[in-house]
Amino acid sequence: MQISSATMPTFGNQPLSANHAVSQVEGTTSHADGQIPAGSSVPVEQSHKSAETADFQDGAKGHHHAPDDKALNSESEKTTDPLNDPSSAEYAQVKELSARDREVRAHEQAHLSAAGRYATSGATFSYQTGPDGQQYAIGGEVSIDVSAVPDDPEATIAKMQVVQSAATAPAEPSSQDVRVAAQAAQTAAVARAELAAQQFDKTQSAGDTEKSAVDTKQAEVAQTSNEREASQSYSAQQNEESRGNFSASV
Repeated sequence: MQISSATMPTFGNQPLSANHAVSQVEGTTSHADGQIPAGSSVPVEQSHKSAETADFQDGAKGHHHAPDDKALNSESEKTTDPLNDPSSAEYAQVKELSARDREVRAHEQAHLSAAGRYATSGATFSYQTGPDGQQYAIGGEVSIDVSAVPDDPEATIAKMQVVQSAATAPAEPSSQDVRVAAQAAQTAAVARAELAAQQFDKTQSAGDTEKSAVDTKQAEVAQTSNEREASQSYSAQQNEESRGNFSASV
């Protein structure tokens, strides 16, 4: 057992150390014969110190106190790893970060799976370091192409349907996911209007073509009728002339 100088008996407000006690005793043996002369006595201060030192050493050797339960518990608490203690704040934080990490990764994977070829990048994450030194994903994103297909409203409508499905694929879409889905719906609405206009123009064009064909047919019929009437009139005139000539010759 180690004992610091602060716990040892003192005399004259000075720590009593083993070296200090020996130094005081040796100071009385400086006679030529190396013995303390008869009738001489060790100075009172030194005797007092020696006695205190002896008592202290005897006490240190003879008394062995049982370990204090409170002290043991205190040491046990100091050596307990808070990451393994369910009642600690560190343990709760790691548990929360782990759950958040799983949620974020599942969320972004749902976007990727539904977006298919319209996903322009893989999932990217933002991280937080936990009290255990590990990094946990606390946010993420997936980039998706939400542009219209040029000059092809039908293809744009089909694409926006995929984008909407991808944006709302997670179990709990974020506010950003909802905005992307709304943007895709608006783009699809514009494409439907364009498609309707194109179909109307085609119908009008087809109607005009049909009407033109009818008019042409009618013109052809009228011309044929006129030509027939003219031919019949000419024939009748020729017959009249033939009969007149015949009468004259008689």
